[in-house]
Amino acid sequence: MKQAEEQVRVFSRQLLSVREEEKRQLSVVLHHDVGSITVALSAHLLAAEEYLAEGKSGQALASIGECRRIFTQFVTQLKALAMDLRPPDLDLLGLTAALRQHFRELSRVSPLKIRFYDATRGANFVPEAQTTLFRTVQECLNNVIKHAGAVSVHVSLSASKRLIWLTITDRGKGFDPNRLEIESGRHLGLRAVQVMAESLGGDVVVSSTIGQGTTIRVVLPRKEEAT
Repeated sequence: MKQAEEQVRVFSRQLLSVREEEKRQLSVVLHHDVGSITVALSAHLLAAEEYLAEGKSGQALASIGECRRIFTQFVTQLKALAMDLRPPDLDLLGLTAALRQHFRELSRVSPLKIRFYDATRGANFVPEAQTTLFRTVQECLNNVIKHAGAVSVHVSLSASKRLIWLTITDRGKGFDPNRLEIESGRHLGLRAVQVMAESLGGDVVVSSTIGQGTTIRVVLPRKEEAT
C-alpha cells in the first residue's frame, strides 16, 4: 500500500512538473511576442504621427500599413498558439478531422510528407484521450521537422473495443531513447505525452536507432464518448 501511494505521489509530481514547464514556456512566448510587437507598433505609430505633422501623408500611410502588417502577423501567431494549446476542430469535428487539418497546415509550411492511415471508422473518444493523441502527434511531427531530417512520416490510428493505438514512424536521424531522462529538457514534449498517456492508464513506447529513424507507439484504454 505504501509503495502504491508513493508511486501516486511521484506521478503527481511529474504531471505537475510537466504542466508548470509548459506554462513557463507559454509565458515566455507571450511576454516576448507581446513585448516585441508593442515596441514595433509604438514606433510605427509615432513615425506616422510625425509624418502627418510634417505633411508627409505618403510616409504616414506607409507606417500605418506596416502597423497593419505587424498586427495581422501577431493575430496569426496567436491563432497558432491557440491551435497548439487545443485546436477547435478537436471539439467540433473530432480527432480524425483535427489531425487531417493539422497535417494540411504542416504541409503548407514544411516539405514533410505525411501519410495518415485511419482505421477508427469515425469512433468518438473521450476528450482526454483525443487531447493526448493529438498532442502526441503534434509533438512527434514537430520533432521530425526540427531534428529528424526525415522527408516523410507515417501516422496510423486504430482502435478495438478496449484499446486505441497510435503509431508514428519516420526514417530520419533517430536518437538514443535511453537518454530521454538525461536530456529531459530537450525532450520535454515526449516526456509530457508519456505522463499524459500514463494518467489515462495508457503507455508510450519509444523505439529509435541513430541513423535509422524513430517509432512512437501509444496505447490507451478506450472509453467511447457518449453521443
